[in-house]
Amino acid sequence: MKGIPTVYVESAQIEWIKDVQENNEDKELMRGHIFLEIFLNNTWYLYDPTFHLVYDNYNCENLFLPRGFVAFAKSLNCHELGIHSVKDEKKIGTEAIIDFDITEYNEPNYEVIDLRRVDVNKIYK
Repeated sequence: MKGIPTVYVESAQIEWIKDVQENNEDKELMRGHIFLEIFLNNTWYLYDPTFHLVYDNYNCENLFLPRGFVAFAKSLNCHELGIHSVKDEKKIGTEAIIDFDITEYNEPNYEVIDLRRVDVNKIYK
């Protein structure tokens, strides 16, 4: 709507992946998060719409996301991925992470911009 290229990112929490892989538990209680990749000023940023955080120096090739999350699908929206319900999301997420090597997870070192603390008056002067 605003003309900003955006990618929808589905992710799973590393601890949930571990529970599913090692104990075959919690499949019904998927723990994940939605992020967005946004393209501004010729640069990709990772945006967390829930907590209003922007991650600078973002590498969109790295599937490891901040705060213990791993990207398992990217698209224009959830429907493009075949996700039309929470049940669909759990099924697709579980299938995507079942063979993921959790020992490979490495917390990315992105700079964080908290949009709740940004003075927009300084930006638009």
